Amino acid sequence: MLIVVPPSESKNPPPRRGKPVDLERLSFPRLTALRARVLDALVTTSARTDALARLDVGASLCDEVERNTRLRRLPARPALEVYNGVLYDALDASSLSPAAKRRAASRVVIVSGLWGAVRPTDRIPAYRCTICATLVGVDALEPAWRAVLRIRMRRCCLPISSFPRRAKRSLKPATGCPRAPRSTARSIDSTIA
Repeated sequence: MLIVVPPSESKNPPPRRGKPVDLERLSFPRLTALRARVLDALVTTSARTDALARLDVGASLCDEVERNTRLRRLPARPALEVYNGVLYDALDASSLSPAAKRRAASRVVIVSGLWGAVRPTDRIPAYRCTICATLVGVDALEPAWRAVLRIRMRRCCLPISSFPRRAKRSLKPATGCPRAPRSTARSIDSTIA
């Protein structure tokens, strides 16, 4: 069973040193071409004068939008260390035992507007991009990711209910995809800990 969780809008700042994201090393390699296209579009969009409007963010996030222009060079870290906020604070990845971390690495999938889907151990940089962003040169993100994620995620999933409405639509199972029975709805802790 996969546990599908949303990204967090809030992210920890990138580390001072480290290797940048390597798209070829991320989980779900069939997403690489679309990831590269979305990443390039986000970098281009973030350098524009209308970037804040296109990314649907306020002026207080100017620094994060500017940081997007350097995403291919920024140090990356495991996805569970990038995201913060209510869900990720409750998960408290740093407190997981080695066995729980292994289970999380195989059972948890984080779905985002930029990466499509990543595993907790995939190394990514901090970024600012929602599924609702209007990127230069890319059609709407939600239908673009929906088209590939429906095909890739045919196993039963336990989606976490805090997904934004538009992100939920991109995860709807393809016709004929079995759904997880109601009785499997457990907390993240009991599933991976």
